[in-house]
Amino acid sequence: MNNKKLVIALMAIVVIGISGTYFLKGSNTTTENEAGEVINIGAILSLTSYGASDGESIKNGLELARKDLIKKDIIVNIDYFDDGTDPKQVVSGVQYMKSKNIDIVFGPIWSYLGDAALAVVGGSNITLLAPSLTSEVVQQDSSQIVFGQAKNAEKLPATTAWMQENNIKKPAIIVNQIAWGSVHATMFTEAVKNAGGVGVLNEEIGFGKEKETLPALIVKAKSLGADAILWAGSNDGEVIIVSEMQKLGMKVPLFADEGVMTAFNSGLISRDITVPVYTWNKAMHPEFVAKFKAEYNKEPDHYADAAYDMVIAAAKTVSKNGTGNLKTNLNSLNYTGYAGTYQFDEKGDIKGGEWRVVKVTK
Repeated sequence: MNNKKLVIALMAIVVIGISGTYFLKGSNTTTENEAGEVINIGAILSLTSYGASDGESIKNGLELARKDLIKKDIIVNIDYFDDGTDPKQVVSGVQYMKSKNIDIVFGPIWSYLGDAALAVVGGSNITLLAPSLTSEVVQQDSSQIVFGQAKNAEKLPATTAWMQENNIKKPAIIVNQIAWGSVHATMFTEAVKNAGGVGVLNEEIGFGKEKETLPALIVKAKSLGADAILWAGSNDGEVIIVSEMQKLGMKVPLFADEGVMTAFNSGLISRDITVPVYTWNKAMHPEFVAKFKAEYNKEPDHYADAAYDMVIAAAKTVSKNGTGNLKTNLNSLNYTGYAGTYQFDEKGDIKGGEWRVVKVTK
């Protein structure tokens, strides 16, 4: 064998040895393979722009589960696609996953992004796992998606009870003009009625128009004698509402959707503010909280536990049955994780679910 052939042969041996030790995972990161099972999944998440905080929350849950599965000799390679909180990029993300023959895809994070994905998954074997969504906030039914959150309609009993306990009779309802906002506006209106109150203001504002519209609406709410502000929408909206309420010396409560926890955990809003802030929450399992804090040195955001659970459930299902009929096989698995039991109804929603009201500020 001449020297050139010898060099080529040695290089081939090295490449084969390396490929047996490492697998590419997602965007230029690697995971060690210790001769375990390999499962390839994708994630179309908003890691930049408006949705970055929620996208990061889900990514943290996915990565935590991936590392735990390695300990069980299951290698999960996650191919991330950043949709930039843009429906057009979501479509590109789905096409990318199709080209890679990836059948299990986590995300997208928000309602209109989910609609964009569902419009183009047809004709593929892709199943979407959406830890942050429910069927209520997407516009079409599909057998190719399952959801990780308890339905928002399940928030009604706890919201009504909170209003009764705090004698809320004249709230102002303000939401973003998206499916998420509309679902919550309906639920808020029902809760106000159940509590014997009447809303003094009911407004939907354009997404991304918070700076232009919210200051005047908070002034109007105060002039109408609102005894609470009820909000469902962006973190930007929550920050602006709190700022305006403090400027006006308002001490009435702000009841915001659970996304407000991201605003507090990231430091966008201080817990020392004078405005009392409430939200819905599902008690996170202490073991998951400890695991998350050990890895990231911070409190887990609100979608991290569902994302973690859904990776574990998907891995167990694929290990047993492959990637086909994922929704049916997930139901057969009947997996109970940190955030609950993953049994899905005909629309892909988790069956049941219980929300509670918590005070975020001191």
